[in-house]
Amino acid sequence: AQQPEDKESVESSHSVIHFDLERWQQEEELPREPSLEKTQLNIPLSAVRETEEDQPENLEKTQSIPAPGPADHFDFEGLQRTLRDQENDFGEEPFSDEEELGDEEDIEDFRTPADIAPIRHDLQSSLFSLNVRIAVVAVLFAGTLYFALAQTAGLPLPAFMDLETQPRIYMIVNLALVILSALVCNTTVGGGLASLLTMHADGDSLAALAVISTIVQGVAIAAFPQKLQEQTLGLFFSAAVFGLLCNVWGKKTLVSRIEGNFRIVSSERPKKAVLYLKNKELARELSRGMDLNPPNLAYASKTGFLTRFLEQSYEPDNSEGLFRVIAPVVALCSLVVGGVSYYLTRDIFTALTAFSAVTCVASPITATLYANYPLLRAQRSLSKEGAQLTGFEAVDTFSTINGVTVDASELFPSD
Repeated sequence: AQQPEDKESVESSHSVIHFDLERWQQEEELPREPSLEKTQLNIPLSAVRETEEDQPENLEKTQSIPAPGPADHFDFEGLQRTLRDQENDFGEEPFSDEEELGDEEDIEDFRTPADIAPIRHDLQSSLFSLNVRIAVVAVLFAGTLYFALAQTAGLPLPAFMDLETQPRIYMIVNLALVILSALVCNTTVGGGLASLLTMHADGDSLAALAVISTIVQGVAIAAFPQKLQEQTLGLFFSAAVFGLLCNVWGKKTLVSRIEGNFRIVSSERPKKAVLYLKNKELARELSRGMDLNPPNLAYASKTGFLTRFLEQSYEPDNSEGLFRVIAPVVALCSLVVGGVSYYLTRDIFTALTAFSAVTCVASPITATLYANYPLLRAQRSLSKEGAQLTGFEAVDTFSTINGVTVDASELFPSD
């Protein structure tokens, strides 16, 4: 009689245990997922969405700054607007890998990954050409410098071009060296003169003017070589060629900097764009308690493809605007000085010497070099850290930065 009771008690006890276990599992498993969602994702995003209309402008950006996330969470309007404006010139059709770009000169900027190879080839070709020009012009400059020292310091010369016995040959050899330098640097001389005549003078204009003035003076004296023995006339061939040498050297520093920066921009590594924080209220909030007045903050945003690289890289510095005024003024002053010299001496050779002297002395022969060399040094330093400073536009944009914002995860890694 007791055995059935035991079975019933066992069955009832089993049923109770089974029921409690199932209920216990339900109570334990249900809260897990919502609690994790609330902790990691749902609470911050829902709070932002629910109160979006009541929050001040750009609060969503403020909420997203300390939260590490994918690149598309960083909605930086200024960068996107620049990208859209840049892409509008090419229509709305996406780029197809099957489309051929044609000649390399058709590529105006770095806009798609397909541009990497032709741009790199163009930069390397430019560097090779500039290195050849520097080598040739350096040899020609050494020749003109030696002839100048032969005139002033009495260095020996071959008998067939001795200054005392063969002044015409001496002048013709000097002229040949200067003309060869002008031909090697034909883009500088031709482009500089064209810019000067069209009232859009640039850094090449004064260097070209110095070369042309010395050639005119040299041709006149070569036609009447006895003038070198009758009167003291200064010759400025070496000064003009040295100006061309510095000009080409400066352009090499420019292309070298762009080529080094392009290796970083075109690499496949993840990239960030450093941007200027334009929201003044957010800048003041982030810099509260710091002595920044006004706070000019920069921040880095994860980005995909970077555009306007070549446009910003070749952007001239502010001194280019000065040449539009300086070059015409120097040309006019040279003509005035030459005219006054002729009026006082009634000697055309003295007037040409004065004209050539003013153009060579007033020409900032290192203008291209001093502007680009600091950026080249910056490129070499930054490239070691995987960074690059594009050009003068970037220098002007970030010249007033006094603070940098970083993500907390960058300061405190997960380990």
